[in-house]
Amino acid sequence: MIISNSNPEKVFTVSRTASFKTENGGTTWEGNEAVWQGVNGVWLGNLEKRSVAVHPQNDEIIITGDGGGIFYKSANDFKFEHVYNLEDRANNVVQTIKFSLSNPSVVYAGISIYGGYSIDRPNDGFDLTESSYGMLKSTDGGKTWTDNLNHGLENSQLNIMEIAVHPNDENTVYIATLNNGLYKSVNGAASWTKIGNDIAGKDTRSIAIDKNNPDIIYVGTQRDGIYKSADGGNSFTKLTTGIESEGAIRDIQIDPQNSSRIYAADWLSGVYLSDNNGVTWRIINDGLKNRAVQRLAVSADGAYVYAGTQGEGVFRMTTVNKGPVLQFTSPDHLQTLNVSDNVEIEFLISAYDFNGDNITYEWFLNNVKINDAAATSYVLNTASLNGEINKLKCSISDGFNSPLEIEWTINTGTTDIKKTDFLSFQLSQNYPNPFNPSTIISYEIAKETKVSLEIFDILGRKVETIVNEVQSAGNYNIKFDGSRLSS
Repeated sequence: MIISNSNPEKVFTVSRTASFKTENGGTTWEGNEAVWQGVNGVWLGNLEKRSVAVHPQNDEIIITGDGGGIFYKSANDFKFEHVYNLEDRANNVVQTIKFSLSNPSVVYAGISIYGGYSIDRPNDGFDLTESSYGMLKSTDGGKTWTDNLNHGLENSQLNIMEIAVHPNDENTVYIATLNNGLYKSVNGAASWTKIGNDIAGKDTRSIAIDKNNPDIIYVGTQRDGIYKSADGGNSFTKLTTGIESEGAIRDIQIDPQNSSRIYAADWLSGVYLSDNNGVTWRIINDGLKNRAVQRLAVSADGAYVYAGTQGEGVFRMTTVNKGPVLQFTSPDHLQTLNVSDNVEIEFLISAYDFNGDNITYEWFLNNVKINDAAATSYVLNTASLNGEINKLKCSISDGFNSPLEIEWTINTGTTDIKKTDFLSFQLSQNYPNPFNPSTIISYEIAKETKVSLEIFDILGRKVETIVNEVQSAGNYNIKFDGSRLSS
């Protein structure tokens, strides 16, 4: 997915059948091309669109790739021209295409087998030893291509999952490979050197280079989270605070206006955000219908973030003048709380502000302001309530936008619930669901407590305990692998 550098409302993306564009921020979309049928009706391979690139200085020049090859369209062309043919290379697809920002005449393309497997290594149907056709390069803006630029990649199976070009040097290029880590070229793809012993042999899927300091590189892996280099890729450190350590990171994007702000797309958990160069992360899934996020794009002004998902289309988030965003509540504010009278309940809430504005919290009980409440928590004794149904509200404001108001409904008309400690956690739906063989279970706890997470089968029999320890307050993502259990 690519956003025009001159118009943040103009976005290009690909789907199974074609490439699409919008010129109104995603309100409506139009197809850029029909399904490629091959030459004289002869099928040229996997036609599922895999990649799109747009000239950084002229968004009328578009290049797309699929199992048939590479297709080029300029402002003067009515339709795409088939400029590179993959017809005699079964199972190869053009996985990624990247323009050089410093010299857009130079374009790189990477080919992989089947586009790589989706999540886990399959038991059958995917030959991990099969090699693709590897790297290609164009020096005329994508009209013609030179292939077989694979010197130094002979042991990598040539499955190229992503490309990143140095922002100031069209000859310095990084490629992420399937199960073979990261490679670097300093001579325009004439030869390649394996780099980053810390990620050697890993299934790397995404790369992002900090344009303000190109020695800083972020790499996303399949099932091993995010790594960061501060020395041009010679060494890497894994980033773990607030982010799933076994995340399937499909894309990483750096805010063009603020390089300390990084977005990461996780196929399992949604979108992560770091505001401090990757030191800490948090999930920002508000509004996403599908957490299987494949691609991200950030507009040149940093005002818009687009997320392309698996099966649910494209979503857009505005970051400028954005009001407070809810992170979590405890207890869950979306469900009525059925409690006994004369018990204490601790309500907790957390929000963040994209623009760094100070956030204030105000609490109201049945529309009467509570003056002695703490900022992000309030302890309510139900003995003080009048009537069975009561409303507790927290109003969160940044002083500029309309307040974010969160409300709990409290029902004291029940007498069989005496303890309320269980209200200080939130367990989310596992994802994917159904799963085979593994899934991610996410939960939040509001304070340090003993956590026990057990798995039961359909007959109610416990099959495994996956967590049984004291944990600190925060968000947790636990992987459950059912492959070792008897069916």
